[in-house]
Amino acid sequence: MKRLFASLALFAVVSVSATAAPMPNFVAATGSGVNHGYNGDNLFMTGGGVAAFDCSGDGQPDMYLAGGASPSSLFINRSKTGGELKFSPVDDSPMTLDNVTGAYPLDIDGDGITDLAVLRIGENVLFRGLGDCKFERANEAWKFDGGDGWTVAFSATWEQGRDWPTLAIGNFMDRETIIMDYGDCDASWLFRHNPGTGYQNPMALQPGHCTNSMLFSDWNRDGFADLRVSNDQEFYRRGSEQLFSLGPRGAVPMQAEDGWRTVNIWGMGIASNDITGDGYPDYYLTNMAANRFEVLAEGATGPSYEDRA
Repeated sequence: MKRLFASLALFAVVSVSATAAPMPNFVAATGSGVNHGYNGDNLFMTGGGVAAFDCSGDGQPDMYLAGGASPSSLFINRSKTGGELKFSPVDDSPMTLDNVTGAYPLDIDGDGITDLAVLRIGENVLFRGLGDCKFERANEAWKFDGGDGWTVAFSATWEQGRDWPTLAIGNFMDRETIIMDYGDCDASWLFRHNPGTGYQNPMALQPGHCTNSMLFSDWNRDGFADLRVSNDQEFYRRGSEQLFSLGPRGAVPMQAEDGWRTVNIWGMGIASNDITGDGYPDYYLTNMAANRFEVLAEGATGPSYEDRA
């Protein structure tokens, strides 16, 4: 079994002279109290991450760390402002789970307290924040089916007219089909919340092309977010990167006739910002080969992107 172990090294910022350029100086803070590893075999080759958010209400970022085949961990920030970094683990948290591939903090129920979406190989779990870094499982209360997939991707958006966020859950391969590390790409899922029924009846995002990352983005600035999906061409057949247009009935993948250009990469992650200053989001796609910086093509009437790097 592969052991993908990283002893987390945190860094503290040391102030510089007022007469010098304001450049930070980082020093290792390995005595911070964070002792954690992300471990596992090939099932955990994608995933691993940290959710940094203030769950204690003191203004300091606390951390939830995915552990892969090892248990995940919640660490409370005990640092003094301007002092050494100090964290303490929460040993009795219900969020201490195995097979965690990632986690995302957001306020799902709108009560002003941060909740946490925990992605797993197995059942994904939504945790409701109770304050003071305490959480409770909310799948049943929010009628969320966590599934049993190989989940590595997540994104959320607040659609017009909805008080609760729409959630996208991205799955990699169907574990039941894997032979010699290869198998069929699994479908991903779109969860829309409805009063009374919660997150019941999710919509399948098909076809699935072995998803690694997702990002809701209002690519044409029409006030509605669509879903961009980054996929791994190492494992799909006749697939590509995807853009799903969201409508009342669900999500429809955009095609060439919509202006969408086929892109085939070993897609890993997606980042977005308006780098060019034209008012539209640009995208940086990380890739196991050459990364891509994409901008909306000049004069495009659809989601037609061209590479700038």
